[in-house]
Amino acid sequence: MEILNNLYCNIYTEPEKELLHVEWKEDSYLMSFEEVKEVVNNMVEVYANDEQINLLYSDNRKLGFTFADQFQMWYETNIAPVASKHLKKMAMIVSSDMFSQLSIEQIIEEEQGSLLNTQHFDNKEDAINWLLN
Repeated sequence: MEILNNLYCNIYTEPEKELLHVEWKEDSYLMSFEEVKEVVNNMVEVYANDEQINLLYSDNRKLGFTFADQFQMWYETNIAPVASKHLKKMAMIVSSDMFSQLSIEQIIEEEQGSLLNTQHFDNKEDAINWLLN
């Protein structure tokens, strides 16, 4: 079921697999902080309110937004506790952009640590297989 499809990302679910997909688009570098918050809040609403969704797949290869300290503080306060409570696993396809990749990994590792089982992959097939097994 499609949740959001805009200039920046496509978010949809596969309830039969308990899976939330997030696929970032090339124009994501144009997002403002408020737009990023809106997209992330859309994701959170899905897994916080749908008990069938407890796995998150995020394809970050085209993600161009750089996660500054302001986002990290907001994420720590508002998102990490909900994600840790509702998600079992998160698989991320990594970006070749070093700065985007480092900022994403920093957020996940610092804020969720061992509370959420997170793995990084370089292809969708391996990521989905890991999530479903």
